[in-house]
Amino acid sequence: MTQLRGVVAATLASVQKQLADLLLIHPDEDREAVVPPLSLRSLLDNPSESGPGWSFIRHPANTILHGHEKWLLNRAKWRGQAVKDYLALINQFLETLLLLIHITGGQPARGTELLTIQYYNPEDG
Repeated sequence: MTQLRGVVAATLASVQKQLADLLLIHPDEDREAVVPPLSLRSLLDNPSESGPGWSFIRHPANTILHGHEKWLLNRAKWRGQAVKDYLALINQFLETLLLLIHITGGQPARGTELLTIQYYNPEDG
């Protein structure tokens, strides 16, 4: 059990570092000063909302997110290779996050359940 805790702690530290990189936080910046404050417990979603483009970000009760939809896009400087590198970082982050969810989430989810989670409804249905 101690070894499992060590694996989880190391993986969590890795995913937190990856998240800081994805949020474009410079080593000289303080994450709390840069990233808008957010309590995941307070977020609401409406899973019955099936309209194209719907996201929990648009839920009327999630006022803390309103106005921050383009926050990360506004921090970025767009260059072709930098975008490709960033997308590779996203994939690496999601793989590590998936591992953490699988290890710590209790009953392991099936791939069809876990890999179909999305934060917005696709525009094409």
